[in-house]
Amino acid sequence: MKLACWEFKQCGREPGGAHVSPGGVCPAATDETLEGVNGGRNGGRVCWALPGTLCGEDGSPASSPGGARCAACEFLALVREEEADGFRLVPARPRDEELRDGEARVRSIVDTSLDAVVIMDCEGRVTRWNPGSTKTFGWTAEEAVGRVLSSLIIPARYREAHESGVKRFLARGEGPFVGRRVEIAALHRDGHELPVELAISAWKLRGTWTFSAFLRDISERLRREEERRAKEAAEASSRIKSEFIANVSHELRTPLNAILGYSEILQEEARDQGAESTVRDLGRIRSAGRHLLSLIDDVLDLSKIEAGRMELCVERFDLARLVADAAATVGPALEKNGNRLVVRCKPAPLPVVADERKVRQVVLNLLSNAGKFTCDGTVTLAVERDGFEAGEPRVRLVVSDTGIGMTPEQRARLFEAFSQADASTSRKYGGTGLGLAISQRLCRMMGGAIEVTSEPGSGSTFVVTLPESVRSPGAPGRAS
Repeated sequence: MKLACWEFKQCGREPGGAHVSPGGVCPAATDETLEGVNGGRNGGRVCWALPGTLCGEDGSPASSPGGARCAACEFLALVREEEADGFRLVPARPRDEELRDGEARVRSIVDTSLDAVVIMDCEGRVTRWNPGSTKTFGWTAEEAVGRVLSSLIIPARYREAHESGVKRFLARGEGPFVGRRVEIAALHRDGHELPVELAISAWKLRGTWTFSAFLRDISERLRREEERRAKEAAEASSRIKSEFIANVSHELRTPLNAILGYSEILQEEARDQGAESTVRDLGRIRSAGRHLLSLIDDVLDLSKIEAGRMELCVERFDLARLVADAAATVGPALEKNGNRLVVRCKPAPLPVVADERKVRQVVLNLLSNAGKFTCDGTVTLAVERDGFEAGEPRVRLVVSDTGIGMTPEQRARLFEAFSQADASTSRKYGGTGLGLAISQRLCRMMGGAIEVTSEPGSGSTFVVTLPESVRSPGAPGRAS
């Protein structure tokens, strides 16, 4: 800051001289240019007259011996042809104006805050209530200002503790919540409670304590956390269940394989001895045992998939040959229901890279399912290339039948584990409802999908799409 002194008698009068010295007070002029300072170097000429009267700190005209008027101001040198040539007066802003601007900035920040911001006096009465508070608690600013905060948002069972905490802070300068972030229950205007995160700060204003409370509704955050915990618990429970089923299935397979093995030996011996009735009985035992073994295999496969323990064994094979083999395997079972199997596949090899065992399992499941729900009808298996998806060539397998079909409600739960159309379907056609669920999961593991269309009484069509080259486990971009 500098003190610029000059004579100032009447507007239009030339100043008699000027000088610069430390100290001074703020002028009432703004952004005016005074040339001819610094000893009248520029001839003592005023380019623009300074409007108004220059005043001192007490508001009276500032003066000095000889009638010179004095004013303190910040200044910038005017440079003309690389030489200092006068000063630009930049008067300091009045302090009360700065305070008003600062208060306006704070008010703008508080009012635009998404959180609730409440200012209270030392008695806990609300002095400021921002729009975020209205959104969170339901009270308008007109209703809240002047009331004790605890009567507005603190549940009745906590009010006494809250008020005693305020009194303790006023007496000792410390409290349980001041300067900390805590989670508490708050009260909405309509009476329901909501969880909020609370932070309180305190400061003295003209010797009196003032409190500011920042509150955020955390209902949505807690709901998401609860959903996450429930999801994690369900996943953990599912893993435990799958591991248990896998272990039990392994234990069941061992004695069952022994039963099948011994029944086969006994059947051969009975056949050699000509005991046909014994051969038939042992054949029923073997048939029931193989059926039970297939059910155990299905449960074991599903548990492995759900536990994330099912692995892919990717290799190159001829899909056309696999389809022919599957048709030959299932054909006799389809014929028992009076069905005719039609295979549509070009004789040329159709090389693909995938898990051959799992593709075979999917095809067998779909053919068996079609034959189970079709009587004296036709089951068709078609294989063809299916263009490109995401730049990768794909193949399509279509299994259609002329069976009983399905309603939209039945289709909606078709791929759920242990799900069948209804109880009567399970009793009439048998099965556990695992085949399609397993097939869908196996296709997804290989980056493919299964879709179904069906109408009651008009049969069903299952469409399987698979990439011609399934990525090896762990390879970048492998579909999960």
